[in-house]
Amino acid sequence: MSDTRNAGAAPVAGSAEVSQEIKTVFNKSTSFRVIYADGIWYEGDQNGNLHLIFYNERGVLPKAVLSKPIQQGNVIGLVESKRIVDGNIDREIECEIVMSFAAASQLRAGLGVNLENIQKVMESTIPEPVKNALRDAASMLQKETAAKK
Repeated sequence: MSDTRNAGAAPVAGSAEVSQEIKTVFNKSTSFRVIYADGIWYEGDQNGNLHLIFYNERGVLPKAVLSKPIQQGNVIGLVESKRIVDGNIDREIECEIVMSFAAASQLRAGLGVNLENIQKVMESTIPEPVKNALRDAASMLQKETAAKK
């Protein structure tokens, strides 16, 4: 996403020259990390900010597992009925991003353009037989949906 907030900045009073370019340097903070997200939970707040909460999902790991030991003390297998789990899905919250209304609007505009470009690239890499099968499946689904109405 491009940042255009300083593009129209007024020259500093008393400066001899006005630069036609503004150089922005990107530095990663010590807490920077790349996060893959399965989904996003979002909500606004009373101050007009947008909260984006990114998460990953997986099957729940057991809190405890009871095993059957053999005489030598080695574990020979798990007693499946003795797995202690809490819930069916583990949704791990990775991070929360809080954005101003202006920043969220800029993200929305940029996402639209980028998603269209990604879709075009993806569509151009799908072989014709697969495209035809997808079209046929979509057509069948539309017909089935119309028949149910």
